[in-house]
Amino acid sequence: MTLKDLSEATGLSQAFLSEVENGKANPTIDTLRRLARGLGVSLFDILSEEESFVDIVRARERRVVNSSEYNVDYELVSTLLPSAKSQVVMAWLYPGASTSDQPQSHGAPGDEEIAIVITGSITITLNEKTYTLNEGDSIRFNPYVPHHYTNVGSTRAGLLTVMTPPSF
Repeated sequence: MTLKDLSEATGLSQAFLSEVENGKANPTIDTLRRLARGLGVSLFDILSEEESFVDIVRARERRVVNSSEYNVDYELVSTLLPSAKSQVVMAWLYPGASTSDQPQSHGAPGDEEIAIVITGSITITLNEKTYTLNEGDSIRFNPYVPHHYTNVGSTRAGLLTVMTPPSF
């Protein structure tokens, strides 16, 4: 695929794509998602490291992707191997932060996302309905349905998500 093809598929300029490719630009999470869709891969295909048979990710070595526009930090709890059937992501939402401005979808019909609130209180808007989840609560749903998470508490909230198949 050429830069021109990718530019047409993503709506991003060829100049910007070249800067990203050469490490001169730092793309946002939304930009990375657009790139992933344009390439026909998941976000974690773009972010993952080389494959290994046993996948151990030490807490202090987790890769963190910061979405400063939404005040959310994403920790890659597991690397995404080509043979992976799921992916695990820890999202840290600061007070009042949401994972996106509007509910968004990823994946395909029949996929699953499971989210467990590790700390704090979070709402999830799903199919225009809002659910409140507190520490220890979990939810399972199809990520193809537009959704987003919001921290409704006064402290940073932690949300562990598992997506099957990988689709973040």
